Order: sequence, then C-alpha cells, then structure tokens
Amino acid sequence: MSESTIQLEAYSIPIRKQKIFCVGDLYNLDKSYNSLLHLYSEEVLRRNKIVVIFSDTFLKHQPKYLKNIYIDAIFRIRETQDLRLAYTYIQNCSKPLIVLWYGYDIPAAIFQSKDDITLIAGGTFPRNDFNSIFWNTKSSYDEVNVIIGSKMKEIDTKTILNETKASDVSLVWSSIGESEKRGSLYWFDFNSIKSSQQSINYAQASEYLRTLADALDSREN
Repeated sequence: MSESTIQLEAYSIPIRKQKIFCVGDLYNLDKSYNSLLHLYSEEVLRRNKIVVIFSDTFLKHQPKYLKNIYIDAIFRIRETQDLRLAYTYIQNCSKPLIVLWYGYDIPAAIFQSKDDITLIAGGTFPRNDFNSIFWNTKSSYDEVNVIIGSKMKEIDTKTILNETKASDVSLVWSSIGESEKRGSLYWFDFNSIKSSQQSINYAQASEYLRTLADALDSREN
C-alpha cells in the first residue's frame, strides 16, 4: 500500500472453517476461488477434500482451472435430488473439507454446518452472513460500496478503493476476530499467491500405469 491518509492492514486471517464470499463475474470468481483454494490447501497441508458444486442457472460447465486439480467430488445441480446427494456426501465424507459453490441460494444445512468445512461462494451480492468478503482489483466503486455501505457507516469507500487500485491489491471485509458486527477492512494481494495445489502430471501418471500393468502381468505369468 502507498503511504497516504488511508492505511489498511494486510489480510492474514486463516481461511480454514470460514464462510467466504468473492465479488465478481465468473472470470474473476474463477481466479479468486483458485487463489483461495491454494491458500487453504497450504494451511491444512493438503489433507483436505475438495467438493465443487455448481448449478445450471449460475454456471453451464465445470470451471476450466479445475481440470488439472484433484477434485474429490463434483455435483451439477439441476434438481432438488442433486442437491440432496451433494449434502449427503458433504455430511459423510472425511474432514477437513472445502466446498467451492457456484450458485445462488446456499442451503442452510450446508452454510450453518459446524463441521470442519470451509465454504467459498461468489456473485454480485452476498445473501448470507459470510465471515469474509473479497473483491478483486477490477471491482468498481458500486460493487464495493453497495456491500460495505450495508455493514459499515461513515467509511470513505472511494478513497480506500483508489488506494487499493493504485497498489494493485484487492479489498477485503472481514468480521473474524472483531467485537463489532461492522467488521474491518483489509488489503489482500491475489497476485502474490503461487500455485501450490497438487496437479495431475499426465506423463508421470501414464508411466506409472504402464509400470503397474507390467508388474501385474509378470505376476500372472
């Protein structure tokens, strides 16, 4: 951040067990989800399970950034039964668990769960009481102010947003560790997050399967 009249602290709150909302269109949501997923995986030493849930009315296909990441379950919600199956899986799978939610209304049973579940959702305006709200560097004044104005009074949103944009960092609101419901504002640098999520190396996987097949063949002979 540049030295000016507005000084925000860097956001350094653990992601685990939070309910997080990312503001933006689908392109920016993918980038935000991906970065926060990497951050979370580092926190739990990659011992987590990953579940992706998306509804047809919100997203037409699986996000492309997930294709090289190990995902434990993906649920495409087209009817109520699909949502029941997703909830049953979430209830019974091992924890810690992170849920990437692409949709509108989040069922109370999922949102209010006390299990070791981290939830990341997104859109234009949060419909639930999330712990933290992330904007991106492209977020407009209107996108930011409509949410901050509903939580914090007498805040110079325009000046703060100009500061974060000038420093090429994102704005974050969070109620974690705050005694008042109004919460606090922080800055966060998505660009500083390096990809650490274990990805699929298709060449190595192919070689491993070939070796395994040879070993099984030799045992049979």
